[in-house]
Amino acid sequence: MRLLLFVGLLALSLSDTTAAEEEHRELGVHAHGHGTFNIVLDGRILAMELQAPGMDIVGFEHAAQTDAQKTAIASARKTLGEPLNVVTLSASAGCRLESVNVELHGEHEENKAHSEFHAEYQLTCAALDKLTEIAFPYFQQFKQAEELDVTIIGPHRQQKLEVNRDSATISLEGFR
Repeated sequence: MRLLLFVGLLALSLSDTTAAEEEHRELGVHAHGHGTFNIVLDGRILAMELQAPGMDIVGFEHAAQTDAQKTAIASARKTLGEPLNVVTLSASAGCRLESVNVELHGEHEENKAHSEFHAEYQLTCAALDKLTEIAFPYFQQFKQAEELDVTIIGPHRQQKLEVNRDSATISLEGFR
């Protein structure tokens, strides 16, 4: 999934954000309700990356202290481990999951006030050109999530946009 990191850095360098905004993003500054989602379309590969505050996913950001909180984290990891809980892809694209990685950053760090979930998905698609849109059932799964800042990078263009509860589908027209 280092491809996502490289492409994500490339996208940031090509974006119109200021250096200060990039520095804040790199330092992990986040707002409750707001996550980021990166999509890379490369040949037959569909790579996706989600970063979201713990508050959005489990309703708290401190290290789990109670059995209920530990159960909430385990449940969130399981939910995030299935990409179809996060996005809906057209069946005609024939996408098959190759790898998934879900981590909770800041969970065990001393004096860490904020935790953040990070999920990476890599799929191989038989007909990526038939993937015309992506919907986000993420918002039904995680009730405290309000919006995602989405970066889409394809061989012909890149774009930043936002999805939220009221507008939870994006078009991939023109990205391949």
